[in-house]
Amino acid sequence: MQWRVIPDGIRNVYVSRKVQTRIDGYLSIVKEKACALNATVFAEEYNQEVHNAKRSQSTFFDVKEEIERATGREIHHLFIEPTDAEKRQRRYKEPEELKQLLEARTGRTPAEDEIYAHLIAHQFPIRERFWIERIDECLTSSILLVCGETHTYTFPKLLARRGVQCNVVAHGIGVEYTDKRDRGGIIFAEAASMFNGTACFCTQ
Repeated sequence: MQWRVIPDGIRNVYVSRKVQTRIDGYLSIVKEKACALNATVFAEEYNQEVHNAKRSQSTFFDVKEEIERATGREIHHLFIEPTDAEKRQRRYKEPEELKQLLEARTGRTPAEDEIYAHLIAHQFPIRERFWIERIDECLTSSILLVCGETHTYTFPKLLARRGVQCNVVAHGIGVEYTDKRDRGGIIFAEAASMFNGTACFCTQ
């Protein structure tokens, strides 16, 4: 299996001309990388539940259909993000819950960097392991994954530990405040050796 990872900084919404230009440029990169890889699978950090609730089509379906028409090659599309219920089942915790856990454990208000360090180092792998479960049926395929910028730091590490080849083919697309906040969490987690795989109270 070959993975190519592109960070997803833009969603399918009604937008201004300026933002539409960014979306068009983004989708152009997705198309370019998909063609270069001869991708047979598009995997997207999104889930069917949210997709149905928004009653909108993923922007990547247009790219998928365009490539299929041009090449005659079928491309399989997968939403790989767990639903809220699946996250709860796996004891995944969002930032507010992590904040409450840290406050109860330390008796102080934790810094944002500390909260996001636990989110990225300990909670992201829960979601990313789910992604691998979802894509398991396509393990022999060339896969193009579209995901959030921060996952381009964490997910390749998980794949490498499993002996899976992966290349990040784009960075910084649509990066905004939340991505800079995540960077603070990564720096905190690295300094505290939180990526070493040891158990943490936040995963209990």
